[in-house]
Amino acid sequence: MKPKENNIQPLAYRLLPDSIDGFFGQKHLFGKSGALRQMLKKGRIVSSLFWGPPGSGKSAFARFLAKKLNYKIVFVNAVESDVSSVRKIIKLAEFESPVVRTLLVVDEIEDFNKQHQNIFLPCLEKGSISLIAICFENPFHRLNPALLSRLKVFEFKSLSENDLRGILENALVSDKGLNGKLFLDEEAKKLLVGFAAGDARKLLTSLELAALSGRSLTGDKVKKILREGRKYDRDDHYNMISAFIKSVRGSDTDAALYWLAAMLKGGEDPRFIARRLLILASEDIGNADPQAIVLVSAAASAVEFVGMPEARIILSQAVIYCSKTYKSNACYEAISAAEASASAGFPSVPRHLTKAGAGDYKYPHSFGGWVSQKYADISERFYRSRGKGFEKELERREKIVRQKAIAPADAGEEKKS
Repeated sequence: MKPKENNIQPLAYRLLPDSIDGFFGQKHLFGKSGALRQMLKKGRIVSSLFWGPPGSGKSAFARFLAKKLNYKIVFVNAVESDVSSVRKIIKLAEFESPVVRTLLVVDEIEDFNKQHQNIFLPCLEKGSISLIAICFENPFHRLNPALLSRLKVFEFKSLSENDLRGILENALVSDKGLNGKLFLDEEAKKLLVGFAAGDARKLLTSLELAALSGRSLTGDKVKKILREGRKYDRDDHYNMISAFIKSVRGSDTDAALYWLAAMLKGGEDPRFIARRLLILASEDIGNADPQAIVLVSAAASAVEFVGMPEARIILSQAVIYCSKTYKSNACYEAISAAEASASAGFPSVPRHLTKAGAGDYKYPHSFGGWVSQKYADISERFYRSRGKGFEKELERREKIVRQKAIAPADAGEEKKS
């Protein structure tokens, strides 16, 4: 006897296709020569990174792969999990690996910092577990290079209106969906597709909400449902903060203020917004304007002290400043490059910088503030100034210090430990 469909599960979850041809969009991945179709055909999951906007099919395809290839699937969200819980999952998967193949799906993996991302390296090296990492933003900025080198990267693109229309029509007639129990006129369908803005999950969630209001719906009715049922949800939390940060980074002050207002109106925690601004003040502004992180730090403290609704004014001041000032990601790029170099091998400290070799150390203050000597066994250059704002002043100061330095012979080779 065939079990009844579980209608308690969200519509987006129930509508998992039975074949790869049931997926809409991503022709570059699912088409006849697509890499993910070939992975399915070969019957083996290659550890991969799926990145792209919400609702483009990343999680759904991971579920589909695991089901078709008979893998045990374990979902983890980096926002809600810690390293110790992930370590336990990996340990169990390795224990079961002789008889059970495990697919570990890590959603929003970019929320694990680069050091914590190293937890996946040993099991990927041994092949004792398959990993599908999922992220919304460009992974080449947020993920550890050592982890990226062990993953096959696939970009999922936002779904077109035609793709969303196909998903909508399928949901209306599928026995796993609404099974012909809801009629929508043409205007209603256009409204749902437009409201989804490329996000299949958002489309199906809206359709499910509409289905609660009757068996036949017009455009006017759907418009009212969408307006009344609109709430600030988990997807908004991530999508709006992403749009907000990108607007500040792109120096569009009005767009940044718009997203700030939208998040606060939706009930977002102002402290969360302040924390993200703090990161941006260093990552995207840095020493081009070192006053930015000072101002945002003060704003974050003030937000904590004052609270809403007045905190919105404080955040507005910080947002306007950060939007309009110089931008440079030199600090972010520098530490990322240094991390990659430091993780390549165990660093060795030059002898003259240790206590044992202190007699050979040249004390810079004895040479006018600067002296030529080796401070690390590296040849790479990590920091590259963008020449923006105060960065130019720092470069000028460094040149002056070096020019005024005293040569070792002139200083009588003075040393200090």
